[in-house]
Amino acid sequence: MASRVIHLLLVFAVGCGAQETTPDHLLYSQALEKGPQTASDRLELCNQLSNPPARGDCAANVVQLAARTRHAEPETLCAEVEEGAWRAECYFQMAEHWRRKKNKKRAVENCAQSGPFKNDCEQHLWQGEVRALTRPNGGSPLEPDNFESILPRADLLFEEWRSLLKFEDSASSDFDARFWRVIFQQVLETIPGVDLKHCEPLGQFHKRHCRMASAHLYLRRLQQFLPRGGGIQRFCALPEEDLSRVMSGALGPVGLEAQPDEVLMDVLQRSYEHVCVRKDPLPVSSDWLLLPRSD
Repeated sequence: MASRVIHLLLVFAVGCGAQETTPDHLLYSQALEKGPQTASDRLELCNQLSNPPARGDCAANVVQLAARTRHAEPETLCAEVEEGAWRAECYFQMAEHWRRKKNKKRAVENCAQSGPFKNDCEQHLWQGEVRALTRPNGGSPLEPDNFESILPRADLLFEEWRSLLKFEDSASSDFDARFWRVIFQQVLETIPGVDLKHCEPLGQFHKRHCRMASAHLYLRRLQQFLPRGGGIQRFCALPEEDLSRVMSGALGPVGLEAQPDEVLMDVLQRSYEHVCVRKDPLPVSSDWLLLPRSD
C-alpha cells in the first residue's frame, strides 16, 4: 500500500473474537478473490472487517480492482470507502488511474477529493511531463547551463496545469512552488555539490525559483546527513559563526559542499537554530522554505 497510509497497516490484526463468525483475514481474501461479485458486494465484505485500518485498505484495493477490470466509473465507489485517510487514498489512486488513461480532467477531479494528499496527488499528474523536459536526450539529464533552452516549454506546461488545477481557486495549493522546484532540482540534483551560478543567467522569475530550488536541495541533503553517524553532534559542535565552513567541507564529503551563497547560509542558520539551539528535530518536510505564492 502507498507509504502515505502504510503506517496504518502496522496495526492490522487478524480478527479473532469469540463471536466473530468469519475472521478478518478470510473476509479480506473473499473481497479480493476472483469471482462474480460486484464491486459493491466486495465493499460490503470489507465493511464487515473488525479492524478499521484493514477495512480501509481492503476497500481501497477493491476500488483499484474495479478500475483494472474496467468498471465504468470506479471513482464513484470511493464514496463507499470508510471516510478518512483511506477514502482520500482511494481518490488518489483513481487520479493515478485516469492519469494512466491520459484523462487529465478526471484525474484532476479525483485529486481534488483526496483531502490531505491533494498536493502530492497533483504532483503525480504533472511530474512525468516535467521529467520529459529535464531529460531531453534519451533519458540523460539536461546540463544545468542549458536551463534556458527548456524554460519556454516549461512556462507553457506550467500555464496548462495552472489552469487544469484551478490554482487560483485553491488556497491550500503549493503548485507553483512545487512545479518550479521539481523543474530545477531534477537537473541540479544530478551534479555534485550546490552552485547557484547556474541560476544567474535566468530572468528574474526563473532565477528566483532556481535559487529556492537549490536551497531546498541543500536542505534535503542536510536532512539526510544529520540522522546518520553522529551527524547532529558534528553539526552542532560547530560554532554558529563558523557555519559557512560546512559549505567548504568541514563536515566531510557528505554532499554539503557548495559555493557560498546567502540562501544556503539561511538554510544552515535556520537548521542550526532548529536542531542545535531549540533541540527540535529538523522537519522532514521542507515546506518552511516555500516561496510565497506568486500571482
